[in-house]
Amino acid sequence: MRIASVSRLAFGLILGSLVALAPPASAQKVLRVVPNADLKVLDPFQTTAMITKMHSALIYDQLFGWDDAMAAKPQMVETYTVSPDGLKYTFTLRPGLKFHDGTPVTTRDVIPSIRRTFATDTLAQKVAAVLASLETSMIAPSRSR
Repeated sequence: MRIASVSRLAFGLILGSLVALAPPASAQKVLRVVPNADLKVLDPFQTTAMITKMHSALIYDQLFGWDDAMAAKPQMVETYTVSPDGLKYTFTLRPGLKFHDGTPVTTRDVIPSIRRTFATDTLAQKVAAVLASLETSMIAPSRSR
């Protein structure tokens, strides 16, 4: 195993432990991280630097994240459905999602981010190749919480 792989593995294990031990979100604690390299680029789509990828995973929300078993779990998504033929996926965003300046996140914000991922990520490009369309539906968010 190369040293870089060990560093990433160690970082992942430490981060996983911190997340598992983290208090509920309502407690609003500060998480201090000492990365193994200087963070020079904040945009994960502009570099292949692993430190940027780790940084983005810590601070940017995603539609789905990965659990400890590498299974996709909703993060920004409150609910989702898949059509019986498996060709149509419908996502409903969690209520209360906001940008750093307090403006609400909408489906109209999500689609450009997905398209940006298609332009730079090789796995996402495989999805884009078989995708028929991306559309928004401005249905009022649920208030079930």
